[in-house]
Amino acid sequence: MHPTEADIKTYLGRPMPRTHKSLEDIRNSLDTSATMAESMLAQMEEVIVMGCLACPKEKTLRQHETYFKGLKFLGLEDLLRYAEEGGLV
Repeated sequence: MHPTEADIKTYLGRPMPRTHKSLEDIRNSLDTSATMAESMLAQMEEVIVMGCLACPKEKTLRQHETYFKGLKFLGLEDLLRYAEEGGLV
């Protein structure tokens, strides 16, 4: 079961407002970024919006078995737990 947005807000104990940007706004951010952090954020937003990080589930599971056997693919709950244990959250 995947955590919901409400679960994550509760886990972190702080609000996590959802925002929406158009691809045009994201691309404008790429051109006008004043800092490296702003540029990197705009690049990640563009990659996410364009679907470049979306992996077909069946292909991913097949490749996991072939190339990454023995490695655990982490879900959001695991990532949050590891971040907390490591003092990052």
